Amino acid sequence: MPALNRVILRDQSVTADFAAAELDKYIGKGYFRFQCLDWEVRDYSCGMMYADAAEAVEDGSTILKGKSCVRDWRQLDACSDSFGDGTDFAIMVFSGYRVGEGHDGEEVVTPERFLAAFDAARFLDILEKEKDLYRKEGWSLLDFTV
Repeated sequence: MPALNRVILRDQSVTADFAAAELDKYIGKGYFRFQCLDWEVRDYSCGMMYADAAEAVEDGSTILKGKSCVRDWRQLDACSDSFGDGTDFAIMVFSGYRVGEGHDGEEVVTPERFLAAFDAARFLDILEKEKDLYRKEGWSLLDFTV
């Protein structure tokens, strides 16, 4: 289904019960981003935390063609502090084509197809557990950087 103009709260079910392995299935197939549940998916990016272009410009941000996103869900750790406890957001997974680089070095992609939505509050718990596992195993935390 097309990704543009979708509002997750209105148009898409959000998976609430999932594990890291389910997120891993989308690596290489799509892009990941925080998406406010009641904001329309647009074909421009003003930063994942702004409601619209006017708010972003007022705050000194720039507008990019495409959506800010990452290829690996773990990389969302770089911006996860901006989304509180995640209750107003979903993790949106979509396919599309890369058009550039974003404000913080992330990918900017024009969305084409909506693939999935995951509960962001649950996602943040999984993200913390994944970082704990990496630390426990002595693995590099580079997977969590953009």
